[in-house]
Amino acid sequence: MATLDQSSRDGVQVLHIRGSLNQHGVDTVESAFNQATGASSRIVVDLSEVDVVNTPALAMFLGAHRAARQTGGRLVFTGVQGMVHDLLCRCRLDNVLTIVPELGEAIQSVKK
Repeated sequence: MATLDQSSRDGVQVLHIRGSLNQHGVDTVESAFNQATGASSRIVVDLSEVDVVNTPALAMFLGAHRAARQTGGRLVFTGVQGMVHDLLCRCRLDNVLTIVPELGEAIQSVKK
């Protein structure tokens, strides 16, 4: 199961996802994720405590990325590691999504 915590740092919406973003995990957080990403123009998604993602999770990330770009917003992912990092690279999404290693760096990046 996955959880989504939201906070604000320096005017940036930070979404911290924990757990597995398998089908059940996506079903659990998708509504709150979409609402949060649709309500802010500067968003950081912290995946440092996500151990696995699947196709619906990738679709959720891409949808948020597309929506942010269409409205002139910025969406940055951070904390990507292990199997999650491997999958994003294999799918070449590291060339599409903005991914930075550390949360502080991600917050600064989204403020530019």
